[in-house]
This record gives sequence, C-alpha cells and structure tokens, in this order.
Amino acid sequence: MKFAHESAHPTSGPRVLVLYPWNPCPPTTGGEHAVFDLTQALARHTPCTLAVIDEAAATLTREEVSPQVTLAKLPASDYRRNKLSRLKAPSGLLDDTSPLKRTLRQSTSRQLRSALAELALQHDVIVFCSPWMWPIARHVPAILTRPIVYDAQNVEAEIARQQTPARWRARLYQYMTARIEASLCRAAAQVWCCSDQDAAFFRELLPQADRQKVQIGFKGRNPCEHPAQGFLRRTPSAIFVGSAWGPNMEAAQYIATTLAPQLPQYQFCIAGKCGEHLSGSLPRNVVLLGFVTDLDAELLKHRVALNPITSGSGINIKLLDYLATGTPVVSTPFGARGLPDDIQRSVAQCAPDTFAREVDRLMADETLWTTRSQQLLNEFTLHFDWHTVSTQALKRVHQLQQDHHARHP
Repeated sequence: MKFAHESAHPTSGPRVLVLYPWNPCPPTTGGEHAVFDLTQALARHTPCTLAVIDEAAATLTREEVSPQVTLAKLPASDYRRNKLSRLKAPSGLLDDTSPLKRTLRQSTSRQLRSALAELALQHDVIVFCSPWMWPIARHVPAILTRPIVYDAQNVEAEIARQQTPARWRARLYQYMTARIEASLCRAAAQVWCCSDQDAAFFRELLPQADRQKVQIGFKGRNPCEHPAQGFLRRTPSAIFVGSAWGPNMEAAQYIATTLAPQLPQYQFCIAGKCGEHLSGSLPRNVVLLGFVTDLDAELLKHRVALNPITSGSGINIKLLDYLATGTPVVSTPFGARGLPDDIQRSVAQCAPDTFAREVDRLMADETLWTTRSQQLLNEFTLHFDWHTVSTQALKRVHQLQQDHHARHP
C-alpha cells in the first residue's frame, strides 16, 4: 500500500510512536484520516511508526504504508483465550460493541504488552491518538519512561455522555471512560485538543499547575491536489459528508427530511455511510453517494457544503475537507467549534431552522460565493495545511524530548 510519494524515511530527530487501536490504512473516516495524516505529516521530518492492534496476529509485524510511515501491527490473539480478560470486562456488564469492553480485555494480552514494550524502547516520544490504548499501555513500564502526548480527537467522556442512554450500564460506561481519559491526561506531558470547549474540559481534570500542558491545535489536512473550481463550474447543489456516527446520522436525517424539501430547486447529496441509516422515503432531490473514493473531486462539483451538526465533541474533520476545496460552508455554530475566529467569520453559521435561507443565498450570489471560497482557501493554508501544522507539532515533540533528557540525563 502506498499513500504518498515523497522523500525517504528521515533518519534524524526524535523517533515518534503513534498508538491507535484500529488500523486506519487506508483511511476512510474523519478520525482515521486525522490519525494517518498526523503520522504521515510528522514522518516528513522525523522517524515515525504507527502502531495498531491486530487481534489475529501472534507476533509483532511491520510494513511500510508510505515512504515515510511504518505500520506496526501489535499481536493480541492470546487475550480471547485468557480467562482474566473476561473477568476484567464480564459479559453483560458492558455492551459487546463497546470499545471500552474490548480495550479492558485486550489489556490482559501478554503478546500485546510485550510488543508495546519492544516498540517503546525503540522510540523517544509516544503519541496516543485514542484513550482506548491507555488501559493497555499504562501497564508497560517502557511506555511510562517516555514523554507522552495525548492527541485528543474529541472528549470521549463527553461523547459517552451524549450517546448513551441513562441506564445503569450506560452510567458505568460513562464513569469508566472518564476515568481512563483523566488518567491519560495526567500521565501526558502534553494534551493536544480541538477546541476551547475540549480544552476547558481537559484542564478541569488536572491540577492547576499542570493545566498549561493542554493546548489547542495540531489538527490538519493535506491540500487539495485538484484545480480550483469557480462558481459557474459547480452545479447548484449542496453536499454533506459523514460516517455512520450518531451526530452525522442525525444531520443526514435533517437534510433529507427537512432541508431538502424546503429547497426543491437544488440537489442535496449525502456522502459516506451516514446515508445508509436514513429512514423513510427520500425526496427526489436527495442523492445518496455512499463511500466516495476521491472526496476532493466530489466536493469540487458542489456549490455549498453543509454541516448541521448539533452534538458531539472535537472538531468536524469534514470542515477541513470543505475548506481545502474552497467550498463555502453553512454550519450550525456548534458544528463550527474548533475553527479559528477568522475562519468562523467566513463560515455561514445559523440554526437549522434558517439553513434554507443561507443555502439559497450562497447558491444564487456569485460575488458572495467567490469571496467566501477564496477566504476559506486562504485561511485553510494558514491554519490547517499539514505542511504548516506538522512543523509546529514537530517543535513541540522536539521540546518534549529535550525536557525529558534534561530531567533524566
């Protein structure tokens, strides 16, 4: 598998190990893109390994997935045979599909802990892109001797609170998720988060003296490789992109049942798996695209991008896709969280009940559309282009390594 064609693996700089429970190669969801793109961006400057769990494997394996990124598959085939794993997360106590249940059981895997120890000793800085790796890694002494970064895609405790019903099992899930995330924040030398709201949450978990280690930023995207498309070269249509995640499915349902019928003169396209969960018959002006191989090329066909998100946490990665293609956005204020102030001013923000008016205005006003499109392209380059973001992140990683060596000569 090859995802980039750039320079060979760097040989200098701190060696970075990125930990993620699931294999994001090739990336298909926003979260997977965030993990893979961060790894690849850092690897342009310094040696980088992305480690994921492979429950079918019995030994640690490595493969090159781009000229910069090595993928390490951590073995965990032994945990299913381990009686202790069932005691750590008994059936009936947690939902069978819960990542919490799986990570608690995987934490009993000797194969997994041994492979993590081996990798940790070969790297200088450890980056967690999910809290679900922490119950496993915190039992590995070699991990704890390295500076740790928690690259938070969202606040998992907040997601758990929003997405689980108020039953005793759900409350247990919320409590345990919050405990895991708080423990990782305390162990981390830095916490990278998406928005002011997320930062405030994480700072509340920490003593006053440690709150400065929570920092906003280090989220990015690769620039669009296709030529820019102007107003007249795009069809009068709107697009929404989303995976099969609760807030995305709610947004897709709103577009199909409320927004599209209000504007029958325009076509509304829904890309990603969120469209598979729509209920009821669809209006004639709603098109389900499913998984789109070349998302940038698809976005460049449409005049308006939609983000009617009303719940969740973190930053909506789809917004970076919209910005990178210069597609003017209509979003809820909640959906635009995490964007810098200057980009906030270039995004049409309104409540769902006034979306139709804003969409119609952008569809019809070429001058407004062109101004917004150029503003978004300029601000994307300034704030979210990985070439810029990775340089800033690398400076932090270098500083972490230097501080660690100063404390542990």
